[in-house]
Amino acid sequence: MVLVHNPLGPIARQQHRLSPRRASLDGVRIGVLGNSKANSKALLTGIAERIAADVGGALTVVIAKQTAGEPADQVMLARLLAEADVVLTGSAD
Repeated sequence: MVLVHNPLGPIARQQHRLSPRRASLDGVRIGVLGNSKANSKALLTGIAERIAADVGGALTVVIAKQTAGEPADQVMLARLLAEADVVLTGSAD
């Protein structure tokens, strides 16, 4: 006997509110949350360093998740909140 699962069904979606846009990036503290994909940390860190140089800011924290498929844990999020004004994250294959 073969059991076939129907992939159709209700999809639960969480509502998220975007953070307010900063008026300026002048002097901004930039954080990086890498997703552990190949070159993601290097790419995001390079972008953060370039932005920091352009706006008189600083790259203040770089964190990498264990895997791309898992969300950042509360410790990581708390550190980013405490040490960064903006966070760069995400890269695709």
